[in-house]
Amino acid sequence: MIPLFLTPMSLSSQSAIGVQTKLMLEHFPDWRHLYWDARDFGASDPRSTSADSFLFTHFTVLKHEPPTIAGRALSAVGLTWWNRNELRERYVRRVVGCYGSLVNAAYAAPCSLRDSTRMRSILAALKKPFVLHLWDLLDKHQAGSEAFQWLLKSATKVFCVSEPLVDLLSPFRPDATILRFHRNPTSHLAAPPSTGPLRIALIGNCRRYPEGLSLLREAVFLLKQNGVDSEVVYIGTRKNVNTWSSSLSKEVATTGFLASDDLRDEALAKCHVGFLPGPLEDPGKCMLSRFSIPSRVLDYMATRLPIIAAVHPSSATAMFLESIGLTDCILEPSAQRLARQLTSLSATEDWRHYSAMSGAAFQASLGGFDELDHWLQLAADTSPAF
Repeated sequence: MIPLFLTPMSLSSQSAIGVQTKLMLEHFPDWRHLYWDARDFGASDPRSTSADSFLFTHFTVLKHEPPTIAGRALSAVGLTWWNRNELRERYVRRVVGCYGSLVNAAYAAPCSLRDSTRMRSILAALKKPFVLHLWDLLDKHQAGSEAFQWLLKSATKVFCVSEPLVDLLSPFRPDATILRFHRNPTSHLAAPPSTGPLRIALIGNCRRYPEGLSLLREAVFLLKQNGVDSEVVYIGTRKNVNTWSSSLSKEVATTGFLASDDLRDEALAKCHVGFLPGPLEDPGKCMLSRFSIPSRVLDYMATRLPIIAAVHPSSATAMFLESIGLTDCILEPSAQRLARQLTSLSATEDWRHYSAMSGAAFQASLGGFDELDHWLQLAADTSPAF
């Protein structure tokens, strides 16, 4: 079996979906992959190909929905594969020619309305059975859209990252089940603070959580007032930090781009605390809080970093943390409470207690993608439902 994976992101270590897709692909001897959003210019596996022009794949200004003036102008002269997120006819022929007789089944992971429309366009052209995996719903009207409903109805199996997503889809797909993210164990393990500052780690797309970042900045100020030396370290580039709206960005140390999982884990293990700055918004009003779980929390667990999570108690992230034994890591959004917890983790005994909790949570969270392998094989053996 050769499956085709459809994800918005390339196989880049700079995006959570890119990281997770690479882990999935390890379970398949051969595969193909299509995407339309690249986070870097580095070389990728030749089996992973952009379903758009170089310009539209790599330059953020051309990815906006609705399109910018530049995006509309370049689209009008045919410099993108897509017309209102439907494949142009010559690219329908290209996709069918490249993959029609090669792949047996497909995996689709739409995060937005644009993703849903594009994935439907590709799958309808290929006429291959597929499984649907929902990591997020980023657009308010995505679930009710024609393209998304087509994907729901036509998929041989539907997976969701979080329980609120399963609940949302239950009227349409009562067979939807949980398939979370994954990561491999590491040999790099954190140690309790001894000399030097308390190093507080951040990782992933923190720009989404300005309230939590501001909370951390206030807590760091309180630590300084109380004589506790600390340092906030972002595992990533200064370019990413500069996109934050919080003034904390000016005070954050960065590791720069780390080219391998091993280097990332080594940098994390030099820290003492892993901080989740959100989501803090009311899940009834914020889709990110209602449905999303930041998969990079597994990096904290794998390196045995104690975790402090500034998340809404009813969010999908809080539900996930509670399910793997990290309820005590969820804090109310108070700078004073956060500063007290950080101070307590300066003590070796408290640090070891929370580090052990992270280790146990990592073991509880391990699942892998074996079930996906089974369902893709099952899909390959059936006729498509459209």
